Amino acid sequence: MVHTATDKAAHAAHETIDRVSDKAARVEEQLRDTAAHAAERAREARDQAAERAREARDQATEQLRAGVDSLTGYIHKNPVQAAAIAFAAGIVVSALLRRN
Repeated sequence: MVHTATDKAAHAAHETIDRVSDKAARVEEQLRDTAAHAAERAREARDQAAERAREARDQATEQLRAGVDSLTGYIHKNPVQAAAIAFAAGIVVSALLRRN
């Protein structure tokens, strides 16, 4: 009779351990799936941010080129005025630098 009670207790303990082990395996699999999904979403967000940064850089580069082209055109059309503006700007910058 003692043997039977011990066997029953051992059997119940084994069943409990098996259930806990199965549950832990399912939870581990769910965690792995969730982590993989989160990693994929993070990669997608990184790729989208990189694409937006490239687009912003390209747009800024184009605007800078347009500004340089416009300035170059103005200098070619109005060389005396451009020189006078550059001279005046130089005086202002020089005065500001001397103050400090």
